Amino acid sequence: MSEIKNPKIMPNNLEAEQSLLGSMMIDDEVTTEILSELNEKDFYMNSHRLIFNAMYDLQREGKPVDIITLSDKLSKSTEKDKYGNVSTTDNLQKVGGMSYLTELTDAIPSSANYRYYFNIVKKNGMLRTIINASNKISENTYKSDDAEMALAFAEKTIFDISDNQENKDLMHVNSTINQVLKGYEDVLINPDCNKGQLSHFKNLDKITNGYKGGQMIVLAARPGCGKTSFAMNIVCNIAKNEPEKVVAVFNLEMSMSELTQRILLTMASVPHESVVSGASADEFKRLWQAKKILEQSNVYIDDTASTTPEQIMSKCRRLKQMKKRLDFVVIDYLQLLKAHTSRQSIQQEVTEISRSLKIMAKELDVPVFALSQTSRDLEKRDDGDPKMSDLRESGAIEQDADQVYFLVKQKLGEGSVEDIINLHIVKHRSGACGTISFKWQGNMVKFTPLSIEETRNLKQQKATVNEAIEAGKANAEQSDTDKNAPVSTEDETQDYKVQVEDLVPPPPLGETTVTFNDDGMTEPDWAAEYSDAVSATNIKIPPNDEE
Repeated sequence: MSEIKNPKIMPNNLEAEQSLLGSMMIDDEVTTEILSELNEKDFYMNSHRLIFNAMYDLQREGKPVDIITLSDKLSKSTEKDKYGNVSTTDNLQKVGGMSYLTELTDAIPSSANYRYYFNIVKKNGMLRTIINASNKISENTYKSDDAEMALAFAEKTIFDISDNQENKDLMHVNSTINQVLKGYEDVLINPDCNKGQLSHFKNLDKITNGYKGGQMIVLAARPGCGKTSFAMNIVCNIAKNEPEKVVAVFNLEMSMSELTQRILLTMASVPHESVVSGASADEFKRLWQAKKILEQSNVYIDDTASTTPEQIMSKCRRLKQMKKRLDFVVIDYLQLLKAHTSRQSIQQEVTEISRSLKIMAKELDVPVFALSQTSRDLEKRDDGDPKMSDLRESGAIEQDADQVYFLVKQKLGEGSVEDIINLHIVKHRSGACGTISFKWQGNMVKFTPLSIEETRNLKQQKATVNEAIEAGKANAEQSDTDKNAPVSTEDETQDYKVQVEDLVPPPPLGETTVTFNDDGMTEPDWAAEYSDAVSATNIKIPPNDEE
């Protein structure tokens, strides 16, 4: 069997193709074993492609593949041209008729060497695919004005070739049982050995057990609730605790200097107002310590404002090739990415972007932490509990994401620099959902995990502060009301007026009466009156009616 080596003719071997088709026609077991590993593009001759497709249809219909059934299938089928017009000639005549099928079966004495023929056919098919891909890359490069887009297209085209070659055999479950049990035993010895990439927030890692390669994690929140800060806190934790881990950050919203400033403030626990007005010696010491940690870490930042998922994948692939590993990818944020192809609606673009990020996570075997915006429906509801439908253009994101988080902020009080932020886990494919509370220190761009007791105390503090504020407002309003009320002169005069009847003494008890002399306006002789009253006799005492 001779292979054609003319550089202007695609690699092919007609004898190998004929021998492989003949082996499948005379041995049904060969057909069952290798038919699923082939596709029509593996054959160079168009007639061989038609024969292969007929074999594939027969096997799918549960019919045996031999010269009789194959000729019958070909005679009943026709081929359409590129314009959709049906040919008047059946496929049996196109392949050379019954005589050519007989020639295929007579060309080989047995099917013993079918695997050898199979390898030759697959090799030539792969070479032709690479040549076609190279031609596409060359044509696209000549037409492209964007070097990054051209490079991303080239990488994706070549990568798709290797990705399409993956074809795993059906395996018995027993082949993986020992591996799974060995993993459980390793966990007993070292509880951290089976964990993925940790966020180093203990309350979060307890639920997620770390982020595994191939996972897509979506963090959603309204603007100003701390999406970027939360992701940067995780990056800081990795850089501080695992400096050997390689982290890639793609931020389409902020500059590299802004991100670096956030990372430094978070890692050094220095308030933003201090570095603006002048940091103290102790704060500068902590900033320099944070600088040393970052210098020893493997954190890489890209602040390209306009990029596509394909460009991000290309950069991540090169970074992984350079560092021999890639452990965590952050994308801020999903709705700012551009789709590779223009779509009619934003929903279709987000669908394509979301799917591309999920594919990137699987192909590069790395967890992708993607940030997303939420719709305004979350703010309109009274309960404030987020749902997956609150994701903006949520359909594809809900489907592709392995985990979905929402950040919801709660103010501790007016003027407070600290808030409680609840992280709602609303989707978790490999674990439980729930709510985790963090203390947010906005001046230091820092999240601190809270225990249940700490959360309760902070909420009580918030309630106390709010009650005090409300009471202060109520007192102020009452004071303003009293100051503005009109003053009534008549009422004040009435309060201090002495009534005339109050000047008349009450009559004495009993029948004893004192009579003033009525013979003039002179004052009575009170001493004489007193003497007469003391020496009076025969005073009649009225009887007691109660006795």
